[in-house]
Amino acid sequence: MILFILEGNKPDQSLYKTMMKVCGVAEETVAIVYGCNIDALYHDMKKLGDGADIVGLLKERSSTNPSNDGTELLPRSDQISEIYLIFDYDFHDINRSPATLNEQLKSLLDYFSEETEHGKLYINYPMIEAIRYTKKLPDSEYYSYCVSREECRSFKQLSSEFSSYPNMNFLTRGEDSELKQNWKYLKIQNVSKANYICNGDNTYPPQDNESISQKSILENQISKYESLSDCRVSVLSSFPLLMYDWLGQ
Repeated sequence: MILFILEGNKPDQSLYKTMMKVCGVAEETVAIVYGCNIDALYHDMKKLGDGADIVGLLKERSSTNPSNDGTELLPRSDQISEIYLIFDYDFHDINRSPATLNEQLKSLLDYFSEETEHGKLYINYPMIEAIRYTKKLPDSEYYSYCVSREECRSFKQLSSEFSSYPNMNFLTRGEDSELKQNWKYLKIQNVSKANYICNGDNTYPPQDNESISQKSILENQISKYESLSDCRVSVLSSFPLLMYDWLGQ
């Protein structure tokens, strides 16, 4: 059983379901909504201390919040072969400085670094709507798109206005062939952009390229974009990077 832990319900679950469909995943998978942001995940894990178990944490959260979507489907720990977590960067959060946010993320990425152990964490920069922050596919300028911390506060609206697509239906509805093509374009764009962020090369890298790991992406976001005078982040979606790492497609 492969477990996916999603930060939110919509559009996270719709994107997850379509990704499974277009990739033709045969393995048994289940997606659970965590229902809180990366800051809450960090503090929840810190409370549990050494040996913290994300599955146990999910069950504990379910006991205090019975409405938590999908938790009744949660398998036992010994039934789970891989775990993937998908959360937003939340760069816009004015209650935390970028330095505090980044220290939290570094700690989480160190812990959630292996899908067959504690789980592997993937980050959307700045949030889930990054996946639609594109002009008509394929978009040759995608590698250059950045937003300031101030702009992140209204990124949902900004992505809607910027995109050539009126909503996310181009990724969740329509003919299978069209959906597969759109997801393919987005995978190429985002994986190539990750290579650009980390290595300065906007090309599709060889498979299993450790230089575009989630930790390397964060480190380069900090050093190359947040250090600018307007404190920026390079727009990047985690779902296509998960496809690259996990499925090799």
